[in-house]
Amino acid sequence: LGLIAGAPAQVLGELEARRLCSEELVAIVRHDDPLARPRSIPLRKLARRGFVMVLQGTFTNGLIVEACRKAGCVPKVLRRLESGEAIREVVRAGLGITILPAGYLGMRDPSLRAVRLTQPTPKRDVHVAWDQRSEPSAATRAFVEELKRAVQG
Repeated sequence: LGLIAGAPAQVLGELEARRLCSEELVAIVRHDDPLARPRSIPLRKLARRGFVMVLQGTFTNGLIVEACRKAGCVPKVLRRLESGEAIREVVRAGLGITILPAGYLGMRDPSLRAVRLTQPTPKRDVHVAWDQRSEPSAATRAFVEELKRAVQG
C-alpha cells in the first residue's frame, strides 16, 4: 500500500488506485519578496526568477516543467533538493523561489507566502495504490476509507 502523488495514468494502470485528492501547486516565496503581494500570478511572470526545485525524474518535477512549458517559459533552476523541508529553508533564506503543493507550506509560517499560479494552475492528483494482483485485506480497505475521509475533512 502506498501513496503516489502526480503519477501519470500509465503508471497507475499497473496498480489498483483510488484518488484521494487533487493538490494545487503554488509559488512559495519569502514574505518580503515582491511576488508575495498578489494573491495570484500568471506562471510566466516567474520566468526570470531562480528556482529551488524537487529532484529531476519525480512526478512533481514533471508537472512543474510541463506547466512552465504551457506558460511559455523554462524554469531557471538554481538547485535541486530532495525534501520539501529543505526547499522551504532555502526559500526562507532568500536563495530562490519554488513551486510545490500548497500543503508544503505547512501551518502558518510568517516568513513564507504561497501565491496561487494561473495560466496554467498546475495540480497533481494524490492516489492510494496497491498491487492489483492481490486482494486488499479488510484492514487495508478500512484504512483506505479512513484516508479518504481524512482528506475530505
